[in-house]
Amino acid sequence: MRKLDESGLYPLSQRHIDDYIPAAPGAYSLSIRLASGVHYSFHSGETGDLQFTLRLILGGTHSDLTYSVRQYLERFQCYLAYCLFPAPEHSGEIEKLIRETNDPVVRLRVIRSN
Repeated sequence: MRKLDESGLYPLSQRHIDDYIPAAPGAYSLSIRLASGVHYSFHSGETGDLQFTLRLILGGTHSDLTYSVRQYLERFQCYLAYCLFPAPEHSGEIEKLIRETNDPVVRLRVIRSN
C-alpha cells in the first residue's frame, strides 16, 4: 500500500482503492467536483472494511446504494475521502489525550471506539 498524500481526496477507481485504502474499519465520503472546483458530497457511510465496501460501491453492487447514488457513480468521475477508526485498544489513550488537553473540550469522553 502506498503512503497517502495530503490532498485527502482520491479518484474512486480500482487502482486507488487497491493502492491507498486499507482493509480496516473507517468512514468514507463520496463526492463529485463541480465546475467551480468545489467538491459536492453525495454519499457517506461507515464500514468494518473500507477496501471491501468501496470495491462493492465501485462495482455498483453495494446493497445500500440508492438510485441517485448509482446515477452519480455512472455519470460522473467520483472522488473519495476516508478516515480510519482507531483500534479499540487505543480508546484509553485517546480519552487521556482529550482529557489532558488545554482545549475547552476537556469534558469529552470516548464512549465508543469502533
